[in-house]
Amino acid sequence: MAKPQPAKQKPSGKSLKKIIENRTFIVASRCFVMLVVLILVAIIYYTKVYSDPQRTFWAMVDNNLATNGVTKQTTQQGLAGSTDSITQLVFNPAARVHYIKKVTDKSTKPSSHLTLEGIGTVQADYQRYSFIDRPGSTSNYSSIYNLWLKGDQPTLFGNTVFGAILFGNLRQPQRTDIVNKLRDAYQVEQDTTARQISARTHTYSVTVSLQKYAIAARAYAKVLGLPDADKITPDAYQPTDRAQLVVNVDILSRQLTKIEYKNSNITETYVSYGVSSTVNPPEKTVSNQQFSSALNSIKN
Repeated sequence: MAKPQPAKQKPSGKSLKKIIENRTFIVASRCFVMLVVLILVAIIYYTKVYSDPQRTFWAMVDNNLATNGVTKQTTQQGLAGSTDSITQLVFNPAARVHYIKKVTDKSTKPSSHLTLEGIGTVQADYQRYSFIDRPGSTSNYSSIYNLWLKGDQPTLFGNTVFGAILFGNLRQPQRTDIVNKLRDAYQVEQDTTARQISARTHTYSVTVSLQKYAIAARAYAKVLGLPDADKITPDAYQPTDRAQLVVNVDILSRQLTKIEYKNSNITETYVSYGVSSTVNPPEKTVSNQQFSSALNSIKN
């Protein structure tokens, strides 16, 4: 006759709690290990791939051609004076440029100051004086501050859009073509000796072949539908014509932050991206003759 088997004892409350705690610890440990692995993979990808200097630079060039707009601050210092300007270049809803330029003339004692405002479209330019300060003069120039001059031969948009680094809001095939042409125009070297603004910034020494840049600029102008695209002639430059730049790029955002022109005193700082302009061309303008008459009527 078989002996009866002893009944299995149910785990006590303390034992059950211990089992649950052990399983929770194992799961938490595995999750922690996976999290550490993911963090290490992300760090390796960022340092070895994403933040690679050449990859960062060309991603910036591509991103610049896929933006609604950009705002930059330009400073130029000289013995005779200085110029500071804020320029907004936008492509949506319409291509245009809007700038405010402050000029200081140090040739007078004390210095003279004036502020100009301009709006440029593909079709026309609009400009006005918004402030004039001539020390020693009692003239009041406020009567001409709202007088806008219109130029039917547009230059403002073209002069702004053809910077050392191109901007636009192009479709992918067009963007790829322009970037490939710029790869021929730019010789890019990371400037490891330059002081970094932060760990997020790459600094580059860039040599621009003006002849090859003109090839890219011509194709770019045709994509934008600029009327003077055919007037851009690469053959007007010699193969030895070069421009030297120092370029700063934010690694995380792949955005251009600063350009310094070597052998020049011009610095461009890029302060915002993706902006859309609410500034419209003035509805009322005056002729050159009307402006001159208004200016001459002001007593000196």
